[in-house]
Amino acid sequence: MDVNAAGVATVESKVTGGRVQIPASVRRTLGLADDDRLLWVSDSSGVRVTTRRALTEEVWAANTGGDAIDTAAEVREMRRGDVAQERRGGGARAWEGVDTDDAVLDELFGA
Repeated sequence: MDVNAAGVATVESKVTGGRVQIPASVRRTLGLADDDRLLWVSDSSGVRVTTRRALTEEVWAANTGGDAIDTAAEVREMRRGDVAQERRGGGARAWEGVDTDDAVLDELFGA
């Protein structure tokens, strides 16, 4: 892995038969295991490879000014508070049939 003066690391791999072998250093950085899925993100700066979790954390951090891992507990607490406030205020019907546990947050940010 080469790291330039700006601290950007690059590593090269080869495409064979439409498949790309992911270098071990990249797999470790992304925390990949067998059968994990990758996201190929294309924007004005180019194309990059990431995971759904890493992208979710990046978007969260960009929108909150913080680190998604550190704020996941805050999101859960705010969500519980919103649900409780709605229920206290007679808005319980709005939550009927809605899964208000943390399954989605657990999937995105881990338990």
